[in-house]
Amino acid sequence: MHALAVVILTGLLLSVQTVLGPKMAVLGARPDWLLVFVVFIGLYAAAPRAVIVGWFVGLCADLMSIERLGVMSLSYGLVTLVLVVVRGYLFRHSVLTQAGVTFLLCLLLWAAWYTYASLLYTFRGAISHVLLVALYTAALAPLVHGVLLRAGPLIGVPRPRRGPLGFQPGYTDV
Repeated sequence: MHALAVVILTGLLLSVQTVLGPKMAVLGARPDWLLVFVVFIGLYAAAPRAVIVGWFVGLCADLMSIERLGVMSLSYGLVTLVLVVVRGYLFRHSVLTQAGVTFLLCLLLWAAWYTYASLLYTFRGAISHVLLVALYTAALAPLVHGVLLRAGPLIGVPRPRRGPLGFQPGYTDV
């Protein structure tokens, strides 16, 4: 992975999440662009670097939030770790896999954040909001994954090999 590309993409996605996020809100739910990037990295990047990049993206999100340092870096790091462990059992290039994995991990991550906030503060969030964020993020994930896969060589993620019937089943990353 190219460190400069990861830093630029993280900064770009943080900007999109903070500037365009409120304008893209549907019923108060905003897509989690950083989670989509972390899922992409977890699915396609080499194993040790993927976890480091997930943690770095979370650290940058921590620095942009008013929450305690380490909450988001631990969260995004764990998301990439889970994906690195299970990605061998997934059809990574399927749109349904990209959307489904993003939905499931977003649902779990946001539910954990809501639980954390309700235990630490007097916070009462709605589970429907968590579900709406997960659906919205999952719907946008295949589009972002497609763009990032096309830019794979610039990011340092190997481009998948294609055969006559699509992606080769024996595709492995470097």
